[in-house]
Amino acid sequence: MISLFSNAYTNVPVDTWHTSWSDATLEDVQVAGNDTKKYTSLNFVGIETVASEIDATNMDYLNIDVWSPNFTVFKVKLVDFGANMVYDGREWVTIRSTNSLSIILHKTNGLHFTFLYQILQT
Repeated sequence: MISLFSNAYTNVPVDTWHTSWSDATLEDVQVAGNDTKKYTSLNFVGIETVASEIDATNMDYLNIDVWSPNFTVFKVKLVDFGANMVYDGREWVTIRSTNSLSIILHKTNGLHFTFLYQILQT
């Protein structure tokens, strides 16, 4: 288990939940007593773990809880720069849901996610 944001688990360090090149507004709020990241005016947002990259090599799934009153498509892009910090590829996963998402990582076009630095959402 690697947790980025949860009240129930120990979280790994995240450099930013809203990069300077993001097109969204971020607010930290409480929902039913749970800490929540609330994005509004969301076109896309970058989440970065550059200082402490995530080694997701042994992970089978990426689980994300999302909710919106009005979106019809939710996309996730995982970026693995590799040990040499060279951009190795990208994978958009298109989700048509408003609940808990479970994305199978081993079906992502050969990316290994050993040096996971960015997660983008749109």
